[in-house]
Amino acid sequence: MQKFAKTLTKQDVAAQSANELCIEASSDKAITACNEAIRQNPKNDRFYGARGRASIGKRDFDQAIADFTEVIKLGAATSRTYAARGNAWLSKREHNKAIADYNEAIKLDPQAAIAYENRGSAWAYKGEIDKAIDDLNDAIRLNPQYSMAFSFRGWMLEKRGEDSTVAFAKSLDVRVRTTVSQEITTVAVTIERSQGLPTSVSHTVLRAGRTARICVDSQRDS
Repeated sequence: MQKFAKTLTKQDVAAQSANELCIEASSDKAITACNEAIRQNPKNDRFYGARGRASIGKRDFDQAIADFTEVIKLGAATSRTYAARGNAWLSKREHNKAIADYNEAIKLDPQAAIAYENRGSAWAYKGEIDKAIDDLNDAIRLNPQYSMAFSFRGWMLEKRGEDSTVAFAKSLDVRVRTTVSQEITTVAVTIERSQGLPTSVSHTVLRAGRTARICVDSQRDS
């Protein structure tokens, strides 16, 4: 039996547009789109999550907390949901509530380096320097390229009266190598897209980027 595609009404098109904007846009446009998307489908956790993220960008932390809480109520929470709500709590200086959410984030994903780093921030604000350093060590163990965690650990070591030189040097090293790699990749993509050159040309540029990165490494080790 032949099936016919549904003819989209103006309302269907508007709903689809709102859904897409809610998920993909940022700030005011996303919030407006998410409001409409949620009105049409109040049980869709993705819309609450998207509006929560956009609300953090607008520094509307109360709205963000409400939206991430709704995601949790809908049974769709992930490690990132709890980490995002923890960030909102941290921005409101509700450090204990932030730590509780980071605990949940880590429980759901023990490999979430950013949750450890964020929890370390919360401990630091509470003056718990040892606990902060422990969390930053875990963040670095899980992601050895985590520049921010190295910087933050250096600051915490200073607070504890210890030498922070290695931590700050490692942070700078990671940032330099990451910047070189990102800039070279951007050049390669630009060449390929704007000039229509063969992919092999962009690969050559990428190889040059790797060479530049090796040079940075050799200067660091010398």
